[in-house]
Amino acid sequence: MQVIILWRREKLKVSFDYLETGWFSAGAELEQSRQRLIHVIDSRLHSADTLPFVVQLPQEFIDEHAKVCYTHSLD
Repeated sequence: MQVIILWRREKLKVSFDYLETGWFSAGAELEQSRQRLIHVIDSRLHSADTLPFVVQLPQEFIDEHAKVCYTHSLD
């Protein structure tokens, strides 16, 4: 399974990274996956560095709790 880590430190920017080897659900590989995830998160919590990839969010993402009305046409 692929795992992407999202880190939002600014209002309209999200940085992200992924676990290169993915996530395993059994055996010793599960523990290795868990350790890699813990390492990435701990390094972000104790560093000013951002994750290697950055995405600019659209203005509509400023308030993710706002009620949004979508209209959809079936034409």
